[in-house]
Amino acid sequence: IRSGNSQAQYMDTHHLMTKAGWRVHILAPMKPLLESMPALMLLSASIYLLLALGLLFSSERRRNLQRMQLAQSLLEQRVEERTQDLQQANDRLKDTQDELIQAAKLTVIGSLSASINHELNQPLAALRSYAQNTQTFLARNMPDKASDNLKIIIELTDRLADIVGQFKSFTRKSQGTDSATDLKGCIKQALTIVQPEIDKQGVELDVLLPEGQYQVWGDKVRLQQVFVNIMSNAIVAMQQSSKRTLSIRVNCADKFCISIQDSGPGVRESQMEKIFEPYFTTSERTGLGLGLSISQRIIESMQGQINVANAEDGGAIFHIILPIYLAEERQSS
Repeated sequence: IRSGNSQAQYMDTHHLMTKAGWRVHILAPMKPLLESMPALMLLSASIYLLLALGLLFSSERRRNLQRMQLAQSLLEQRVEERTQDLQQANDRLKDTQDELIQAAKLTVIGSLSASINHELNQPLAALRSYAQNTQTFLARNMPDKASDNLKIIIELTDRLADIVGQFKSFTRKSQGTDSATDLKGCIKQALTIVQPEIDKQGVELDVLLPEGQYQVWGDKVRLQQVFVNIMSNAIVAMQQSSKRTLSIRVNCADKFCISIQDSGPGVRESQMEKIFEPYFTTSERTGLGLGLSISQRIIESMQGQINVANAEDGGAIFHIILPIYLAEERQSS
């Protein structure tokens, strides 16, 4: 339809009225529809684009989730493998540490072998002598004297059994089992092991232990090894000294303080920081240089401390500080 110079478009909608015999036509202008077409097309395109982006995002999200699940699975697998490797390495490290502790104990026994042999030979020679005398007394029909000799022989065999049993217990490979341990008993057992060397070197022993029973929490054999290591080093340090005295003191306050002092030349200042390092030794005798390093690890595993200083009256003094074992606190914890 033209109107002047303008042309308008209309949409014709018609319907037949059968009863009246008319055909009704309704003309709707197309201009409003054409004018709204770009907006509708833009809206449709936007909706389509949003749907496409939504589908793309959903697909990418699923792929990312799959990748994350795969990465998490691989990470868990690697963590598990790494944990197993660390556990195996930790087990190997513990086995190596146990072997080093055992090697250090055997080194101490090796260095004391000459005096140990002398300590065993004395009662053995006495046993032979008393046995021969007993034969003579029996031949002369002197049963009373023979009975006295037999009693002495029994005492000597008991002494040998105590000595051998103590060294057997010390050289046995410890399982590292902690328990309530008698502190004074450990010190006395350590003295039993080094006593032959003390007698051989002519060392004067000065021991002062408190009355009563005192306990610490730890491995008995390893704590005994600490005392043997320090005492043995002290005896070696005094070999060139005219006066040889080994002093052992135990003080009890809020913690135990075990002091082991010798009358040797002491420790040089340049060696103070290195004395607890592995393989460090100032001794000319054969050794691994692990005694004090292992001793420090043992004491620290018992929640204690060990340090060394030069005493005012000469010689080196080792201080071992350990917590007091209280059964009530252990049970409550």
